[in-house]
Amino acid sequence: GSIYLDGKNLTTLTPRALRSARARIQLVFQDPFGSLDPRVSIGASLREPLNIHHVDHGAGDGRIRQMLDLVGLPYDVVHALPADLTTSEQQRVGIARALVTRPDLVILDEPTSQLDSTARSALLRTLKDIQAELKTAYIFISHDLNSVAKISHRIAIMYLGCLVEVAPTENIIASQRHPYSRALLSAVLFPDPSRKPDRYVIQGEISSA
Repeated sequence: GSIYLDGKNLTTLTPRALRSARARIQLVFQDPFGSLDPRVSIGASLREPLNIHHVDHGAGDGRIRQMLDLVGLPYDVVHALPADLTTSEQQRVGIARALVTRPDLVILDEPTSQLDSTARSALLRTLKDIQAELKTAYIFISHDLNSVAKISHRIAIMYLGCLVEVAPTENIIASQRHPYSRALLSAVLFPDPSRKPDRYVIQGEISSA
């Protein structure tokens, strides 16, 4: 396969050009605690990518303050260790660290899977607010189609390693063309426990990817 960013195939770039392209892309991991060094303060974790990209100390402090404010954390969290924070706060630190270098694209790998419903909704609202302010593009990876629909303008459904459906969010929610898309949507839970979802089960054996 090929990976394109702004029309350029990243798999064919020279090492120098690829390093430049990588600076425009950041990743938020599924396990927020595992993505942070437990022995290093939050401030040091946030400063590390700035040091890599040679951002001076004064400008770096300004960016750290800005990003912590955007993700809804107080500045004094820089003195804390990851274990001092809740899972939701750890994930917000991970998002701030991804944003501190001002990337064009942030890839979020199941960022809400370890959060309860309240924290999940709050984080999705924060991500939408950040996108509106910074104009950052997201690739939001999740099996939770409800969360995907809240954060995405377009949805791509992948089944057994292949893209089987790509469309604007409202089209996917209104009318799914692939059985796996229908199965994902039918797995969404409703806030009303008396409302029974119409489960869709894919029939037959699953072939190897």
